[in-house]
Amino acid sequence: MATDMMWKSSGEQLRHPWGVTVLNNGDILVCDSGNERLQRVARQGLSKTASIFFNGFDSPFHPFFAAVSKDGQVFVTDLRNCRVAICGETGKVMRCFGSGDLVRPRGIALSPDNTRVYVVDAGSDDSKADSTSVIKVFRVQGDLVGSFVDESCGGYAGYHDVAVDQRGRVIVSDFLNHSVLVFDGEGHRLNKFGHPGSGDGQLDNPTGVAVAEDGSVYVCDAGNRRVVKFDPSGNFVRRIDSDEAKLKYPTGICIDERASGGKAVVVVDTNDNSIRWFDD
Repeated sequence: MATDMMWKSSGEQLRHPWGVTVLNNGDILVCDSGNERLQRVARQGLSKTASIFFNGFDSPFHPFFAAVSKDGQVFVTDLRNCRVAICGETGKVMRCFGSGDLVRPRGIALSPDNTRVYVVDAGSDDSKADSTSVIKVFRVQGDLVGSFVDESCGGYAGYHDVAVDQRGRVIVSDFLNHSVLVFDGEGHRLNKFGHPGSGDGQLDNPTGVAVAEDGSVYVCDAGNRRVVKFDPSGNFVRRIDSDEAKLKYPTGICIDERASGGKAVVVVDTNDNSIRWFDD
Protein backbone atom coordinates (compact mmCIF):
# COMPACT_ATOMS: atom_id res chain seq x y z
CA MET A 1 0.00 0.00 0.00
CA ALA A 2 1.17 3.56 -0.63
CA THR A 3 2.41 5.72 2.20
CA ASP A 4 0.14 8.70 2.85
CA MET A 5 2.69 10.79 4.72
CA MET A 6 5.43 10.81 7.31
CA TRP A 7 6.13 13.00 10.34
CA LYS A 8 9.82 12.64 11.08
CA SER A 9 11.95 14.12 13.83
CA SER A 10 14.36 16.95 13.30
CA GLY A 11 16.52 17.79 16.26
CA GLU A 12 14.62 16.75 19.35
CA GLN A 13 11.06 16.38 18.01
CA LEU A 14 11.04 12.63 18.61
CA ARG A 15 13.57 10.38 20.32
CA HIS A 16 12.93 6.65 20.52
CA PRO A 17 9.12 6.92 20.26
CA TRP A 18 7.25 3.72 21.00
CA GLY A 19 3.45 3.59 21.33
CA VAL A 20 0.78 5.60 19.53
CA THR A 21 -2.98 6.08 19.84
CA VAL A 22 -5.76 8.19 18.34
CA LEU A 23 -7.44 10.78 20.56
CA ASN A 24 -11.18 11.26 20.40
CA ASN A 25 -10.80 14.44 18.33
CA GLY A 26 -8.67 12.59 15.77
CA ASP A 27 -5.25 13.91 16.81
CA ILE A 28 -2.44 11.38 17.20
CA LEU A 29 -0.78 10.90 20.59
CA VAL A 30 2.77 9.50 20.55
CA CYS A 31 4.71 8.07 23.48
CA ASP A 32 7.96 9.96 22.94
CA SER A 33 9.84 7.72 25.35
CA GLY A 34 13.36 9.06 24.84
CA ASN A 35 12.22 12.62 25.53
CA GLU A 36 10.14 11.52 28.56
CA ARG A 37 6.93 13.07 27.24
CA LEU A 38 3.83 12.59 25.15
CA GLN A 39 3.54 14.38 21.83
CA ARG A 40 0.26 15.36 20.26
CA VAL A 41 0.28 15.55 16.46
CA ALA A 42 -2.45 16.89 14.18
CA ARG A 43 -4.39 14.21 12.31
CA GLN A 44 -2.94 15.38 9.01
CA GLY A 45 0.52 14.64 10.40
CA LEU A 46 1.93 17.96 9.32
CA SER A 47 2.53 19.62 12.67
CA LYS A 48 2.97 19.04 16.36
CA THR A 49 0.20 20.60 18.45
CA ALA A 50 1.53 20.03 22.00
CA SER A 51 4.18 18.37 24.14
CA ILE A 52 2.93 16.86 27.39
CA PHE A 53 5.27 16.38 30.35
CA PHE A 54 4.39 14.65 33.61
CA ASN A 55 6.29 16.05 36.59
CA GLY A 56 6.51 15.18 40.27
CA PHE A 57 6.98 11.43 39.81
CA ASP A 58 9.59 9.46 41.74
CA SER A 59 11.54 8.84 38.53
CA PRO A 60 11.44 10.63 35.19
CA PHE A 61 8.30 9.80 33.19
CA HIS A 62 8.88 7.08 30.58
CA PRO A 63 5.72 6.60 28.48
CA PHE A 64 5.61 3.33 26.57
CA PHE A 65 2.07 2.66 25.30
CA ALA A 66 -1.23 4.52 25.60
CA ALA A 67 -4.98 3.94 25.20
CA VAL A 68 -7.93 6.33 25.23
CA SER A 69 -11.31 5.84 26.92
CA LYS A 70 -14.64 6.85 25.45
CA ASP A 71 -14.73 9.94 27.67
CA GLY A 72 -11.28 11.06 26.52
CA GLN A 73 -9.11 9.92 29.41
CA VAL A 74 -5.64 8.81 28.32
CA PHE A 75 -4.15 5.74 30.03
CA VAL A 76 -0.35 5.60 29.70
CA THR A 77 2.01 2.87 30.85
CA ASP A 78 5.02 4.42 32.60
CA LEU A 79 7.83 1.89 32.28
CA ARG A 80 10.17 3.62 34.69
CA ASN A 81 7.70 4.31 37.50
CA CYS A 82 6.01 0.90 37.03
CA ARG A 83 2.45 2.15 36.88
CA VAL A 84 -0.31 3.55 34.71
CA ALA A 85 -0.87 7.30 34.61
CA ILE A 86 -4.23 8.74 33.56
CA CYS A 87 -4.56 12.23 32.16
CA GLY A 88 -7.01 14.28 30.16
CA GLU A 89 -6.38 15.03 26.51
CA THR A 90 -4.76 18.32 27.58
CA GLY A 91 -2.21 16.40 29.64
CA LYS A 92 -3.30 17.15 33.18
CA VAL A 93 -2.59 14.11 35.37
CA MET A 94 -5.76 12.92 37.07
CA ARG A 95 -4.54 9.82 38.90
CA CYS A 96 -2.21 6.80 38.75
CA PHE A 97 -2.53 3.13 39.56
CA GLY A 98 -0.50 -0.06 39.45
CA SER A 99 2.27 0.81 41.90
CA GLY A 100 3.20 -2.46 43.58
CA ASP A 101 1.16 -4.45 41.05
CA LEU A 102 3.21 -3.76 37.92
CA VAL A 103 6.90 -4.38 37.33
CA ARG A 104 7.54 -3.60 33.65
CA PRO A 105 4.27 -2.37 32.10
CA ARG A 106 4.09 -2.25 28.33
CA GLY A 107 0.99 -2.42 26.12
CA ILE A 108 -2.39 -1.24 27.41
CA ALA A 109 -6.00 -1.44 26.21
CA LEU A 110 -9.51 -0.92 27.56
CA SER A 111 -12.53 -3.21 27.32
CA PRO A 112 -15.32 -2.03 24.99
CA ASP A 113 -17.46 -0.92 27.95
CA ASN A 114 -14.45 0.85 29.50
CA THR A 115 -14.79 -1.00 32.81
CA ARG A 116 -11.53 -2.97 32.55
CA VAL A 117 -7.95 -2.11 31.68
CA TYR A 118 -5.62 -4.78 30.26
CA VAL A 119 -1.90 -4.20 30.79
CA VAL A 120 1.04 -6.23 29.54
CA ASP A 121 3.50 -6.70 32.40
CA ALA A 122 6.91 -8.33 31.96
CA GLY A 123 6.35 -9.53 35.52
CA SER A 124 9.97 -9.59 36.61
CA ASP A 125 12.88 -7.22 36.89
CA ASP A 126 15.55 -9.88 36.43
CA SER A 127 17.41 -10.98 33.29
CA LYS A 128 14.56 -13.30 32.29
CA ALA A 129 11.92 -10.58 32.43
CA ASP A 130 11.16 -10.69 28.71
CA SER A 131 10.15 -14.36 28.96
CA THR A 132 7.79 -14.07 31.93
CA SER A 133 5.14 -11.67 30.61
CA VAL A 134 1.50 -11.78 31.72
CA ILE A 135 -1.65 -9.79 31.06
CA LYS A 136 -2.84 -8.02 34.20
CA VAL A 137 -6.47 -6.95 34.48
CA PHE A 138 -7.54 -3.88 36.42
CA ARG A 139 -10.87 -2.24 37.04
CA VAL A 140 -10.88 1.16 35.42
CA GLN A 141 -10.67 2.65 38.93
CA GLY A 142 -7.27 0.96 39.33
CA ASP A 143 -7.98 -2.18 41.37
CA LEU A 144 -6.14 -5.30 40.22
CA VAL A 145 -8.63 -8.10 39.63
CA GLY A 146 -6.48 -10.81 38.06
CA SER A 147 -3.96 -11.86 35.44
CA PHE A 148 -3.61 -14.48 32.72
CA VAL A 149 -1.09 -16.08 30.38
CA ASP A 150 -1.22 -18.78 27.72
CA GLU A 151 -0.32 -21.90 29.71
CA SER A 152 0.44 -23.92 26.56
CA CYS A 153 3.72 -22.04 26.13
CA GLY A 154 5.03 -23.39 29.43
CA GLY A 155 5.22 -19.95 30.97
CA TYR A 156 7.62 -18.75 28.25
CA ALA A 157 5.89 -15.66 26.91
CA GLY A 158 7.17 -12.36 25.62
CA TYR A 159 3.96 -10.34 25.49
CA HIS A 160 4.52 -6.85 24.18
CA ASP A 161 1.30 -5.07 23.23
CA VAL A 162 -2.42 -5.63 23.66
CA ALA A 163 -5.59 -4.52 21.87
CA VAL A 164 -9.28 -5.28 22.46
CA ASP A 165 -11.85 -5.63 19.69
CA GLN A 166 -15.52 -4.66 19.66
CA ARG A 167 -16.51 -8.12 20.96
CA GLY A 168 -14.18 -7.85 23.94
CA ARG A 169 -11.57 -10.27 22.62
CA VAL A 170 -8.09 -9.49 23.95
CA ILE A 171 -5.41 -9.59 21.25
CA VAL A 172 -1.79 -9.87 22.36
CA SER A 173 1.51 -9.81 20.46
CA ASP A 174 4.06 -12.35 21.68
CA PHE A 175 7.51 -11.04 20.80
CA LEU A 176 9.39 -14.18 21.77
CA ASN A 177 7.03 -16.78 20.30
CA HIS A 178 6.61 -14.79 17.06
CA SER A 179 2.83 -14.98 17.24
CA VAL A 180 -0.41 -13.24 18.12
CA LEU A 181 -2.76 -14.66 20.75
CA VAL A 182 -6.48 -14.05 21.10
CA PHE A 183 -8.19 -14.45 24.50
CA ASP A 184 -11.68 -13.81 25.74
CA GLY A 185 -12.08 -11.12 28.38
CA GLU A 186 -11.50 -13.63 31.18
CA GLY A 187 -8.21 -14.89 29.77
CA HIS A 188 -9.25 -18.10 28.02
CA ARG A 189 -7.31 -18.56 24.81
CA LEU A 190 -9.45 -18.57 21.68
CA ASN A 191 -6.90 -18.48 18.90
CA LYS A 192 -3.24 -18.19 18.01
CA PHE A 193 -1.75 -17.20 14.68
CA GLY A 194 1.62 -16.40 13.19
CA HIS A 195 4.80 -18.44 13.42
CA PRO A 196 8.51 -17.67 12.95
CA GLY A 197 9.61 -16.56 9.52
CA SER A 198 9.34 -13.82 6.91
CA GLY A 199 6.70 -15.21 4.56
CA ASP A 200 3.00 -14.43 4.37
CA GLY A 201 1.39 -15.06 7.76
CA GLN A 202 4.76 -15.41 9.47
CA LEU A 203 6.16 -13.06 12.10
CA ASP A 204 9.53 -12.11 13.54
CA ASN A 205 9.42 -10.42 16.96
CA PRO A 206 6.00 -8.73 16.65
CA THR A 207 5.63 -5.59 18.76
CA GLY A 208 2.63 -3.27 18.38
CA VAL A 209 -0.84 -4.62 17.68
CA ALA A 210 -4.08 -2.84 16.82
CA VAL A 211 -7.59 -3.88 15.87
CA ALA A 212 -10.03 -2.09 13.57
CA GLU A 213 -13.78 -1.75 14.07
CA ASP A 214 -14.36 -4.62 11.63
CA GLY A 215 -12.12 -6.91 13.70
CA SER A 216 -9.10 -6.84 11.37
CA VAL A 217 -5.82 -7.17 13.25
CA TYR A 218 -2.73 -5.12 12.35
CA VAL A 219 0.70 -6.11 13.61
CA CYS A 220 4.06 -4.37 13.70
CA ASP A 221 6.25 -7.22 12.46
CA ALA A 222 9.35 -5.54 13.82
CA GLY A 223 11.96 -8.16 12.99
CA ASN A 224 10.77 -8.22 9.38
CA ARG A 225 10.53 -4.41 9.28
CA ARG A 226 6.98 -4.37 8.02
CA VAL A 227 3.33 -4.01 9.04
CA VAL A 228 0.89 -6.82 8.26
CA LYS A 229 -2.86 -7.31 8.37
CA PHE A 230 -4.88 -10.38 9.41
CA ASP A 231 -8.63 -10.95 9.25
CA PRO A 232 -10.64 -11.44 12.48
CA SER A 233 -10.01 -15.20 12.31
CA GLY A 234 -6.25 -14.77 12.10
CA ASN A 235 -5.85 -15.42 8.37
CA PHE A 236 -3.16 -13.38 6.63
CA VAL A 237 -4.58 -10.65 4.41
CA ARG A 238 -1.67 -8.56 3.14
CA ARG A 239 1.28 -6.38 3.95
CA ILE A 240 0.28 -2.77 4.65
CA ASP A 241 3.55 -0.99 3.92
CA SER A 242 5.97 -1.72 1.06
CA ASP A 243 9.70 -2.17 0.57
CA GLU A 244 9.84 1.44 -0.61
CA ALA A 245 8.61 2.62 2.81
CA LYS A 246 11.92 1.38 4.31
CA LEU A 247 10.63 0.89 7.84
CA LYS A 248 13.50 0.35 10.27
CA TYR A 249 11.78 -0.98 13.41
CA PRO A 250 8.01 -0.45 13.74
CA THR A 251 6.80 -0.67 17.35
CA GLY A 252 3.55 1.25 17.85
CA ILE A 253 0.39 1.13 15.78
CA CYS A 254 -3.16 2.46 15.83
CA ILE A 255 -6.05 2.71 13.39
CA ASP A 256 -7.65 6.02 12.45
CA GLU A 257 -11.09 5.01 11.24
CA ARG A 258 -12.06 8.62 10.50
CA ALA A 259 -9.13 9.64 8.31
CA SER A 260 -9.95 11.56 5.17
CA GLY A 261 -10.21 9.17 2.27
CA GLY A 262 -10.81 6.13 4.46
CA LYS A 263 -9.06 4.10 7.13
CA ALA A 264 -5.46 5.03 7.98
CA VAL A 265 -2.89 2.86 9.72
CA VAL A 266 -0.60 4.99 11.89
CA VAL A 267 2.78 3.44 12.71
CA VAL A 268 5.67 4.50 14.94
CA ASP A 269 9.08 3.64 13.52
CA THR A 270 11.23 3.94 16.62
CA ASN A 271 14.62 3.53 14.94
CA ASP A 272 13.73 6.22 12.42
CA ASN A 273 12.20 8.56 15.04
CA SER A 274 9.16 8.96 12.84
CA ILE A 275 5.42 8.39 12.50
CA ARG A 276 4.14 6.88 9.28
CA TRP A 277 0.64 6.92 7.78
CA PHE A 278 -0.50 4.16 5.42
CA ASP A 279 -3.75 3.73 3.49
CA ASP A 280 -5.81 0.61 3.99
